[in-house]
Amino acid sequence: MKLTKPFLGVPDGQIYPVEYQAGDECPPELIEAAKSLGAIEDKVEAKPKTNVKGN
Repeated sequence: MKLTKPFLGVPDGQIYPVEYQAGDECPPELIEAAKSLGAIEDKVEAKPKTNVKGN
């Protein structure tokens, strides 16, 4: 998931925060934190509708 605005977070295994910019890929371990700060879109991808015609 890509960030929609700048976000400061500490990835797993690090002790110092990293400044991520809008458009950067968000590390999986920081997705929930980014969502809570509104720095990432929380959207559900829509699946295309299929028409099934039965006889």
